[in-house]
Amino acid sequence: MMMIMMNMKKHSSKMINLSQLIIALLLFRPVVAPVPRCSPWLIINKLPESNSLTSDMNPYFPVPPCEYGGPAAALAAGDYDAVLINPLDVPYHTMHELVWLATKLPARLNRMLAGEEEFIQDSDILTEGYSYDKEQEGKFRTRQFGQATSRDASLIDDRQKFKETVQKLISEEQRKRRK
Repeated sequence: MMMIMMNMKKHSSKMINLSQLIIALLLFRPVVAPVPRCSPWLIINKLPESNSLTSDMNPYFPVPPCEYGGPAAALAAGDYDAVLINPLDVPYHTMHELVWLATKLPARLNRMLAGEEEFIQDSDILTEGYSYDKEQEGKFRTRQFGQATSRDASLIDDRQKFKETVQKLISEEQRKRRK
């Protein structure tokens, strides 16, 4: 117990940030899917995208910027997919996130609490809004913050890949528990 307390004091600034994140996650109800790039509820994406604990929770993260500048302009242009969630995709996003939460989150959180992995957060991601710079086209963030993984929407969109990804997450967790 004393060792844990000493370790906690040593990493107190990380603990405060991690504690704030945990509180934020508990206050915001779980989301069933990332919202589209021009959704008025864009903060739902930005919260998990902005930190190393949850940035790879959904293969759609990071969601690209809104090329219209916001929901009203996207709707005016007739691009409803840029603003509205496809209800047929919601179960796939939900299943992937639930499996990720059950398999990846506990171990990562334990490593962060033990000081074995650093919790990092980028507040610029939280405040970038719908930013879209035509000159930056093709150079948008695709790396999942703090992780060695990148956005790969095909892991949800391609139903065979989806099934394989979810099965892999579950199998990895089962192997860990057997050890």
